[in-house]
Amino acid sequence: MNLKSLIEYVMDEYPIDKNNTKFANNQIAKILRNGLNKIVPDYVLMDYYTVGSPGKGNWATVPWIGIFDTNITKSATKGFYIVYLFSADMQKTYLCLMQGYTRYNKRFKTKGNEYIRLVTKYFQHRLGCKDNKISNDLIDLKSNAKLPKGYELGAIYHFSYSKSHLPDNDRMLKDLLTMIEYLRDTKQIMYDPTDVDNSINYILKITSNYESYDLDKENNNIHIHTDIKHKKYLHLTKNIDYIANEEENSKVGFLGEQKIMDVEKNKLNRLRMSDLANKVEQVSITQGDGLGYDIHSFDEKGNDLYVEVKSTTGDKNSNFYITSNELKAMKKISYQYVIARVYFANKRDWNYFYIDGDIESKLNLYPTKYQASIR
Repeated sequence: MNLKSLIEYVMDEYPIDKNNTKFANNQIAKILRNGLNKIVPDYVLMDYYTVGSPGKGNWATVPWIGIFDTNITKSATKGFYIVYLFSADMQKTYLCLMQGYTRYNKRFKTKGNEYIRLVTKYFQHRLGCKDNKISNDLIDLKSNAKLPKGYELGAIYHFSYSKSHLPDNDRMLKDLLTMIEYLRDTKQIMYDPTDVDNSINYILKITSNYESYDLDKENNNIHIHTDIKHKKYLHLTKNIDYIANEEENSKVGFLGEQKIMDVEKNKLNRLRMSDLANKVEQVSITQGDGLGYDIHSFDEKGNDLYVEVKSTTGDKNSNFYITSNELKAMKKISYQYVIARVYFANKRDWNYFYIDGDIESKLNLYPTKYQASIR
């Protein structure tokens, strides 16, 4: 059996067995669980782990066969991997560069769908198009069930195969090698390939620094660079240095937040308040970047503590910016609000201090932006 005949066999036999055969000890279920082992040449999968799923305890609406870089993940529930997804009606198979949807759903609850799409778009922009047959449209798995809908949101790029017009085996192997190249590039782009959650946190943090534009709006002063094929999403390329600087600043800011997350958790654990330590939350990621603070923690009495993190690669006396939103939060929350100033953030001897109490009296605040209207 080669790759093409495997895909054909699943598309032909799965609906028959699903409707008429017991799940336990089923032949097609065993074939799916074996993944691509002994199906594709050894050199294709020498660095990868492959497994498939017909479902857990019962037939899946959408069965799949996955290919995993085990340094990133071995699970289809989280991380980035390659997968063959069979539509519920078995008329199409999609070879996808995929994100695990279940982890988004567990971590971000109602924001899971929004956040997985943000990360999908981010990688579409960063990876670019490697083949004229590839697409970044939403796939259609012909099911309204929650998990297949999550799969659709997590597909970054895909090849689409129709049951009635499957390409030959050589072409399907070529497509698989293209997807493996995508997975390698994805690994290089990840903030930390060994920590999927942290890498996703970083992407969610920096996406706020990219602007989206409506194609119907005219803007003759910038050069834009479109998403492949359908040109739905755009980003600026006018000033590459500016964007690079913004991303570097975001990386420094994210690094500082991670350090203060550790500081707050360690503080609470030392106070034997481990239950609260487990509740410390990086809300700039889990709830968005508009609350006016980055971390929700607790003080030594168990009261809420709201921490805005300001990070720099410079020394402790470097100036920093405060947004109007942060200023509003500072005034509203008052003595429950602190600024954590992280300096030398990218060095081993990094350090920090907290500004608390009557924060405004401890800072020199200068307006740096004004809203203007025509008189």
